[in-house]
Amino acid sequence: MIVTGSAKIEMKDPGKTAILGPGGFAMMPIKHVHQFTCNSACSAFVSSDTTFDIHYVDASGAEIPPDAALKKKVAALVASALHRQPSRTGGHLVSLSSNGLFCQ
Repeated sequence: MIVTGSAKIEMKDPGKTAILGPGGFAMMPIKHVHQFTCNSACSAFVSSDTTFDIHYVDASGAEIPPDAALKKKVAALVASALHRQPSRTGGHLVSLSSNGLFCQ
């Protein structure tokens, strides 16, 4: 469930896309290929009725390791953050962690 902000969820089968705002939610079966992207800063609660896990896949649907899946995304986010104009407070906050890259 989206708490703040908005997000886009794209599902491979049957190829549906939805924009979710605060209070919006999506339900899908186990191992259903999907992509979730915050359109702006967002926070969400994720709930599962079974063990929660993530399986990364490439464009063809073949499973790939997390490092391979996240490598391109982190590189693109770093490049994007470095090309932004500085804010009035003097810059951008960029934090790297094992869970990903966060820019502000």
